[in-house]
This record gives sequence, C-alpha cells and structure tokens, in this order.
Amino acid sequence: MNIVLVIDQYDEAVEVTKKLGWAFFAVRYVEYLRTLGHQVTVIATGEPEEGKISIPTKVFRFIDPLIKAKGMVFGRSDDAKVRAALKGADIVHLTLPFKLCMRVREIAEEMGVPYISSFYYTPENIAHDIGMKHLPLLKGGLLRWMRKRFYRHVKHIHCTSQLVADKLKKHKYKSRLYIVSCDWDCLTECVTQMEKLYNQIIGERAIQKKA
Repeated sequence: MNIVLVIDQYDEAVEVTKKLGWAFFAVRYVEYLRTLGHQVTVIATGEPEEGKISIPTKVFRFIDPLIKAKGMVFGRSDDAKVRAALKGADIVHLTLPFKLCMRVREIAEEMGVPYISSFYYTPENIAHDIGMKHLPLLKGGLLRWMRKRFYRHVKHIHCTSQLVADKLKKHKYKSRLYIVSCDWDCLTECVTQMEKLYNQIIGERAIQKKA
C-alpha cells in the first residue's frame, strides 16, 4: 500500500519530538508500517530524509514565542511537493486540524485520493499547552472550531478512544468515527486495525469512482 502521512512535526533526532506523544508515536507507527512492506511517505517540517518530504515552517506573528517555548512546530504546504507525493498514493493519513493538513486535504480531494484524519490533538491538550486548562468553555469552543474549519470536510475520523468519539458525537460531528487505540503497548494491534481501515476506505472510493 502507498500511504502518505501528513504531520507537522516528525523528527526523531529532535529531543522535543519524544515529548509530543502524537509525534513520537507517528515515528514508531511509520517504522512498523514499513516493516510490513508498505511504502510510507511522510510530509512534515524538519530535515529531509529518505521517505520524508520536508515542507516549510509556518510562522505565527503573535503567538510564535509561545509555540516555540512548547517546542512545537507547525508546517505550511508546498503544493508542488504535496502533489508529487500524492501522485500514485493509495490513501492520505492526516493527523492535525491545522493549516498543513487543511491544505493537503484540499489537494487530495482535487486529485481524487482518499483520506482519513486522526483526532490526536484534543482541546484538552491545546488548553493545557496554552495555559488555559481550567476554562471548560474554551475546550467546547475549540471542538466547534475544529469541526467547522477542518473535520466537517473529513468523512473518516480515527479516534484514539471511545471517550474521544463520544465527545465528537456530543459536539455534532457527523463524520464516520473509528476507534483505534494508539497506546504504546498495542502498536501491533493499532497498525493491524489501521491497515484494515485504510483498505476499507480505499475500496469505498474505488466503488464510488466506478458508479
């Protein structure tokens, strides 16, 4: 299977990656998929390497110091590189509801490449990272913002737990939700379930094209 994984931060050599659960898990996830014979291309910021396409870093004028203080990096699309990566891809796996994945989703839609997005970075994570974890209204607002700006365009959403899926249902997410745990001790099971999910989505898109 030819899989394209889109994630803002993916650099095993950078120590902060190990502190970002979703980023560090992605490194191990991609490695495991490759051992099974899948071709996985990663689109992310950072240094280019085999199997990874490096894209520019996005600068936020007012909150960039806060983002850097957390050791986080966000990317912006290089459309030419993205189109080259998606040519011949079987499926695109998006990871975060921000500018990079927003744009790659649009390109995947234009090119007719099926895609799925995970719901890794929860409002609780965001509120904690910006020092506002005690504001419940902010968390609800972030869920609505994510739905309006990104997830309402995504038919298939990978949820890491039943709790996440229940929150999305509560906030009127209409996408199809799939629960696949990303715990460290069940990486093999996670990859097995995601392989099945990828094949299901690819098969559905193939049927739609024939209709």
